[in-house]
Amino acid sequence: RLALESVGYNTLGDILDTTADKTAEALDVVPEFCDILADVQEIMERCKVKPVTYDGEFFEDVHIVEGDAAAEEWTSGVTQEELDAANFVSDGCDGAGEFDRDHVDVVCRWSPVAKRNVASTVLNDKVYIFGGYNSYDNFGEDVWYRDEHKPRTFITGKPPDGTSDTVFVYACDEP
Repeated sequence: RLALESVGYNTLGDILDTTADKTAEALDVVPEFCDILADVQEIMERCKVKPVTYDGEFFEDVHIVEGDAAAEEWTSGVTQEELDAANFVSDGCDGAGEFDRDHVDVVCRWSPVAKRNVASTVLNDKVYIFGGYNSYDNFGEDVWYRDEHKPRTFITGKPPDGTSDTVFVYACDEP
């Protein structure tokens, strides 16, 4: 952890936003940095909120063109993926790191799906949502609460130098 902090990596977001120059600097201090980056990328991908089905989903093939960039993509035929590939900036590892499935336990923070007919209350400055219909005939049996604090995650432990141990410990600033 201290080695990562010494080159400016204090959070998972810092690691995810790395540049090729910063990665080269980190590799001098932490040789397994590309593996750490791969772990962070996998954690963020697993915790990405996926869209849920909704009423009217049959309109998903309808193209709505809004804004200059979207209009240019529509008229030029150049997709956003092609533009992203053309504007690719290396992170210095470029897939060289390996995600360690055996040592990373990911618990993500999720949001409730779109609902109707929910019950809700405010208790101790938190909004709680109970049940509600997820679709026409499916009543959810879940409870969600709104916490305004966005949690921050930190690397709190790293393997000892000179060992083959690859377990990193992460902590969060909320219970």
